[in-house]
Amino acid sequence: MAEKRIQRITNKYDNAGRTHALDFMRRDAKGGERHGQRVSDTFHLSDFFIDNTTDRLNDDGTGNREWGVPDALSRLIKIISRDTIVRPESAETGMHDAYSESLRSACLSRQVGAALVDAHGNVIATGSNEVPKAGGGVYGKTFEEGEEDHRCAYRKLGEPAYCSNTRQQNELVKKLIAEIPELQSAAAERRLTLPMEIRNSGIGDLLEFSRAVHAEMDVLLSAARTGASTVATRLFVTTYPCHYCARHIVSAGVDEVQYIEPYPKSQAESLHPDSITNDPKGWTPPSKGGKKVLFHPFVGVAPRMYRRAFLKDRDLKDNHTGTMLKGEPEWGSPWHLRSAAYPELEAVLTKSVGAE
Repeated sequence: MAEKRIQRITNKYDNAGRTHALDFMRRDAKGGERHGQRVSDTFHLSDFFIDNTTDRLNDDGTGNREWGVPDALSRLIKIISRDTIVRPESAETGMHDAYSESLRSACLSRQVGAALVDAHGNVIATGSNEVPKAGGGVYGKTFEEGEEDHRCAYRKLGEPAYCSNTRQQNELVKKLIAEIPELQSAAAERRLTLPMEIRNSGIGDLLEFSRAVHAEMDVLLSAARTGASTVATRLFVTTYPCHYCARHIVSAGVDEVQYIEPYPKSQAESLHPDSITNDPKGWTPPSKGGKKVLFHPFVGVAPRMYRRAFLKDRDLKDNHTGTMLKGEPEWGSPWHLRSAAYPELEAVLTKSVGAE
């Protein structure tokens, strides 16, 4: 998807160029200022997701029938207006299950959840990024009372909780500075900033020192332990799979992966261009003879809005005749918007505070 953004930015601004486009995208994703532009920190908090990767127009200027944004927005309007009964699609339920599973993770870095769904839409396994436990599975998922918990957040060895991956990265940085004379001299001048500069050069992207089993691996292993086949399944995961998980996903026979948050550290597509694609056009599932697993963004109601969108909060029928009604909620619509805009409320508050 990054290449599509680069293409659109360079096409829109004549003086952009690829280098400037990449700089713009990096600033847009996570600017230097803590309270600056940080789309990567807020994207996953959306209520509804739309995939605008497909171009709206064909090369000849005609409308592209594969551009799905209007259909997605039309469905959103139906959900909000309540003109008809709208219920979740299988993908929305799958992603909601993945999100619910993510909340079980105590990982200090991020919470990730995954749900494996069969061809009929049934969830056959779930998984989260968590530390493995001897005997099978991960910590934090049993009803056994008094069970020891050895996750990073609950270390029992008398030392504070810490992330093993970050510590190992820092140790690598120290070794590099100690063994390379040029870095030693630079460290004398930039003692406080140099370690972070080296970590940002790529060492900070290393994944192999984490103690946690990733959510995608956990869900595949969970399915294996219960004897459920992973062939011809769909995987819903809250974050784009890393390149470690990607090869297991391909090997397990999964047809399709849907995700919400991007994961820039992942090299999945560049390492496995023969078996992974992000282009749904003309795609055939591997279980039906295709050669590539489809990785694409999730579209639809976000897990955080699932209950609000699909809860029956009003009468849907006449109790005497059984005729379906649109109905109105007894205590107001969950989609109620303030009659006053935020700037107006802010102005009133500012005036009130000034008067005091």
